[in-house]
Amino acid sequence: MHCKALVAGLAISASTIIMADSDTDWQCLTNALNASFDLNPSNRTDMQQIAFVGKCWRMRNAAATELVATNREALFACLDNMGTYVLFPTNLYMEEVANAKAEYSAWLAKNPPTRTPGIVTGRPIIRIEGTGIFGNAVYHRWEPVLSRNIQIETYRRKVLTAFRPAVQRHLSSTPEEMRPAFRTNVMERAALSVREAEMLFSQ
Repeated sequence: MHCKALVAGLAISASTIIMADSDTDWQCLTNALNASFDLNPSNRTDMQQIAFVGKCWRMRNAAATELVATNREALFACLDNMGTYVLFPTNLYMEEVANAKAEYSAWLAKNPPTRTPGIVTGRPIIRIEGTGIFGNAVYHRWEPVLSRNIQIETYRRKVLTAFRPAVQRHLSSTPEEMRPAFRTNVMERAALSVREAEMLFSQ
């Protein structure tokens, strides 16, 4: 699957080579904004993976255009698009892990571990520390969401890294007294985490 995605990504990249032409830049930007990949965690098809690679390539190519580097509205359009790709909340997952740990502790209290010569005890393939077999059910229920969050996090890291030079360029051309407002605007549009904001604005 990853091989197919790489081939598709290279093909997409070749089709969106950046040229010093305004019309080409606008077309590159339009293609990037119109591309998308499915956020539904249950979608694990090859086409979904290809769409993910394609979207990443197109956004990184758009970030390298002179248009995005000089036109604030173009930059903001890209940041608005970035803001639609955010991590799924996992607060409920953490609650379920805590409950699984409590269940496992209660189970251990009633079933102290024993060692019987000649018998090999089975071990769960998936382990969430301190949850035993109770954590397996939690993990399998949440694995699609956790996996999609890893993919979204990867996408955001790669694309934001590509947009960093453009953001820095716009920031440096902004009057000193307006820079805090610019930073806030960028953070809200792209739905930046604290770590992402530090990466994007650090000198």
